[in-house]
Amino acid sequence: MTATPAHGSKTLVTRRFRLVYPRLENDERTVASFHRLLTHPDTLRYIPVFSSSLTLDETRAMVASHRTDTTRLGFDIFDQATNEWVGTVGFTRMTKTKAEAGIMLDPQSKASGIVSETMLSVLQFGFGQEVNHDEVGFATSRRNTKMLGWIEHVLLLQPIPDHDLTEQQVIDRDSWGQEDALVYFTMSRKQWEQVTGPALKARVEGAQCIK
Repeated sequence: MTATPAHGSKTLVTRRFRLVYPRLENDERTVASFHRLLTHPDTLRYIPVFSSSLTLDETRAMVASHRTDTTRLGFDIFDQATNEWVGTVGFTRMTKTKAEAGIMLDPQSKASGIVSETMLSVLQFGFGQEVNHDEVGFATSRRNTKMLGWIEHVLLLQPIPDHDLTEQQVIDRDSWGQEDALVYFTMSRKQWEQVTGPALKARVEGAQCIK
């Protein structure tokens, strides 16, 4: 019997992608794609907490546990033109007022601009009336220069100084090791509504107009 999803069933639609929650542990194609992503060398390079020895059954169990986890809201990303699974995006460490946003993309995906287009939709949802976050954070490996650049130059955020990190953030950062150490960012509702949201929306709409 499939467990009831923690946040109900939701689908967000962008121009090119369909974002679907929850992931179904009996959807073998999607689970297999998720497993391939978690064990891919590119993923392991930036997220060392995963392991290449993760089995398909362990991935399926992880998916099942995520469905009832009230601190997670992860959307599967499907290309609308091909119906291919291209990654996952959403929130972790959710509370009533805060969450951490993240995205992982299938290294085999050929689509461009996925991060900006899907994250715009997810952040609009997160700061919207249904979820109503006051703050959304981001964390990525120091060696993940592409994601760091996107957060700094597209979301227009600056890293949180070491002296302002929470105790848990320091523990998490140090557990990854110096080379992989996490870099943290945070975005307030005011920052989203007045600066980042308009800039990200203009970027996505501008990219659509070019094509």
